[in-house]
Amino acid sequence: MGGEIHAYGTSLGCISRRLFVLWVSTVMAALCYVQLFKWAMRSHLWDSIIGNAWEVGPESSCTGMQCYEMLTCFGLKDATRHTREPLATLAGAVLLPLGVAGAHQCYRWHLRVLGLFLAASAALHAGLMFCDAAYVHACGTYPSNMIHQTMVNWMPPSPVTLAAQGGLLKMSSYSFKDVADITDGFNVLLWYCSVAGTLTAFLTYAALETNLLATLAERGPLGLGMHYGLGQWDEYLNHDAVRRHKDKGMRSTFIDDAKLPSIGSQDTFADANFASCPGVAEGQARR
Repeated sequence: MGGEIHAYGTSLGCISRRLFVLWVSTVMAALCYVQLFKWAMRSHLWDSIIGNAWEVGPESSCTGMQCYEMLTCFGLKDATRHTREPLATLAGAVLLPLGVAGAHQCYRWHLRVLGLFLAASAALHAGLMFCDAAYVHACGTYPSNMIHQTMVNWMPPSPVTLAAQGGLLKMSSYSFKDVADITDGFNVLLWYCSVAGTLTAFLTYAALETNLLATLAERGPLGLGMHYGLGQWDEYLNHDAVRRHKDKGMRSTFIDDAKLPSIGSQDTFADANFASCPGVAEGQARR
């Protein structure tokens, strides 16, 4: 873990950036597939395949001339919800697995695709949050995206009771008074802004971390390519082994003094010792 943090850096101050991107893409992909499964079950697709009958629920759509309204408060009440879904879920189901593979194997272009998706998703949620706030201010009612994303959705958990969720699902429009009566005066706008704002901030941060990881996977922290930075290499050096290897190359003076001279140098060594004797030296001097 230490080497990985040294190579890729950290996210949230304590988690390896690669593992952070891996877990984010994995969890988000799982949530997309769960949502797809819920849509398939809600559409009675399996019942249609095996021939089972089911009870058709009551329609909560428009009636009369309301069906032809477009640029009105009633005509735009579902605009942001239909923009967010199924676009976010379908795109996530296709692109997030690429992010999982990219974070696991450090593939640069996989991570680039994941970073672009997260950035686009963050921009989409920020834009939808602004549009929903403008709709509330202009029309005096809640858009369906505000209710379905934060009040009756399974993720995040709804802050109201199951009975209140059932009442909201039966409504075709969401006036302030009707929603307040069902939810016992719960502040829907504040809750929506908190959830959507937190999600947008998280997606933005995840996109930045993913793009940074993609850059590290391609260039390394110093732009040296796949070998990363010079500072990382020292972590993989075994300094004890290097020291032992250097010690083996050092010569010991004690061992050198204890070694006998070779055969070729014995005569020279004997002559030198003989000449060093005091009597021999004096006799040579008299001659």
